[in-house]
Amino acid sequence: MRVHFENWLKETGQNGRMITPVERAKYSDNRLSALDAVIYAEEERRLVTVRRTITKLQIHDMLQWQEIFGAHYLPCTVWAWKGSDGWIWEYQPIVSDSLGSR
Repeated sequence: MRVHFENWLKETGQNGRMITPVERAKYSDNRLSALDAVIYAEEERRLVTVRRTITKLQIHDMLQWQEIFGAHYLPCTVWAWKGSDGWIWEYQPIVSDSLGSR
Protein backbone atom coordinates (compact mmCIF):
# COMPACT_ATOMS: atom_id res chain seq x y z
CA MET A 1 0.00 0.00 0.00
CA ARG A 2 2.92 2.35 0.69
CA VAL A 3 4.07 2.01 -2.91
CA HIS A 4 0.61 2.88 -4.23
CA PHE A 5 0.47 5.90 -1.91
CA GLU A 6 3.93 7.05 -3.03
CA ASN A 7 2.88 6.73 -6.68
CA TRP A 8 -0.31 8.69 -5.97
CA LEU A 9 1.72 11.48 -4.35
CA LYS A 10 3.88 11.73 -7.46
CA GLU A 11 0.95 11.50 -9.90
CA THR A 12 -1.02 14.22 -8.13
CA GLY A 13 2.01 16.47 -7.65
CA GLN A 14 1.61 16.69 -3.89
CA ASN A 15 4.55 18.15 -2.05
CA GLY A 16 5.49 15.29 0.23
CA ARG A 17 7.95 12.53 0.77
CA MET A 18 8.00 9.01 2.09
CA ILE A 19 9.94 8.37 5.30
CA THR A 20 12.23 5.34 5.58
CA PRO A 21 13.09 3.54 8.82
CA VAL A 22 16.57 5.08 8.61
CA GLU A 23 15.08 8.58 8.43
CA ARG A 24 12.74 7.80 11.35
CA ALA A 25 15.79 6.89 13.44
CA LYS A 26 17.26 10.37 12.80
CA TYR A 27 14.30 11.98 14.57
CA SER A 28 13.76 9.57 17.46
CA ASP A 29 15.57 6.93 19.46
CA ASN A 30 14.25 4.25 17.08
CA ARG A 31 11.33 3.27 19.31
CA LEU A 32 8.71 5.28 17.39
CA SER A 33 7.16 3.70 14.33
CA ALA A 34 4.11 4.30 12.13
CA LEU A 35 5.31 7.47 10.34
CA ASP A 36 5.29 6.72 6.60
CA ALA A 37 5.20 10.14 4.92
CA VAL A 38 5.29 13.87 5.49
CA ILE A 39 3.06 16.07 3.31
CA TYR A 40 3.99 19.73 2.97
CA ALA A 41 0.67 21.21 1.81
CA GLU A 42 0.33 24.99 1.95
CA GLU A 43 -2.87 24.82 3.96
CA GLU A 44 -1.88 21.95 6.23
CA ARG A 45 1.22 19.89 6.91
CA ARG A 46 0.52 16.23 7.54
CA LEU A 47 2.33 13.37 9.23
CA VAL A 48 0.93 10.29 7.54
CA THR A 49 0.68 6.64 8.41
CA VAL A 50 -0.49 4.37 5.60
CA ARG A 51 -2.28 1.44 7.22
CA ARG A 52 -5.37 -0.69 6.67
CA THR A 53 -5.88 -0.66 10.44
CA ILE A 54 -4.18 1.35 13.15
CA THR A 55 -3.32 0.13 16.65
CA LYS A 56 -3.28 2.10 19.90
CA LEU A 57 0.53 1.97 19.84
CA GLN A 58 0.62 3.43 16.31
CA ILE A 59 -1.81 6.18 17.35
CA HIS A 60 0.43 6.93 20.33
CA ASP A 61 3.50 7.00 18.10
CA MET A 62 1.86 9.36 15.60
CA LEU A 63 0.97 11.77 18.42
CA GLN A 64 4.60 11.57 19.55
CA TRP A 65 5.72 12.42 16.00
CA GLN A 66 3.53 15.52 16.20
CA GLU A 67 5.43 16.58 19.33
CA ILE A 68 8.73 16.13 17.47
CA PHE A 69 7.67 17.98 14.29
CA GLY A 70 5.47 20.57 16.00
CA ALA A 71 1.80 21.33 16.52
CA HIS A 72 1.44 22.71 12.97
CA TYR A 73 1.81 19.14 11.63
CA LEU A 74 -1.43 17.13 11.68
CA PRO A 75 -1.00 13.42 12.36
CA CYS A 76 -3.35 11.39 10.20
CA THR A 77 -3.92 7.98 8.77
CA VAL A 78 -4.79 7.33 5.17
CA TRP A 79 -7.62 4.95 4.34
CA ALA A 80 -7.35 3.59 0.83
CA TRP A 81 -9.54 1.62 -1.49
CA LYS A 82 -9.39 0.87 -5.16
CA GLY A 83 -12.19 2.47 -7.15
CA SER A 84 -13.08 2.24 -10.82
CA ASP A 85 -10.76 5.19 -11.56
CA GLY A 86 -7.84 3.92 -9.45
CA TRP A 87 -6.82 4.31 -5.83
CA ILE A 88 -8.85 6.61 -3.60
CA TRP A 89 -7.05 8.05 -0.56
CA GLU A 90 -8.85 9.64 2.37
CA TYR A 91 -6.98 11.39 5.17
CA GLN A 92 -8.39 10.95 8.68
CA PRO A 93 -6.93 13.02 11.53
CA ILE A 94 -5.50 11.19 14.53
CA VAL A 95 -6.34 12.83 17.84
CA SER A 96 -5.64 11.76 21.41
CA ASP A 97 -9.30 10.69 21.73
CA SER A 98 -8.51 8.00 19.13
CA LEU A 99 -6.66 6.04 21.79
CA GLY A 100 -9.89 4.90 23.37
CA SER A 101 -11.62 3.90 20.15
CA ARG A 102 -9.57 0.88 19.00
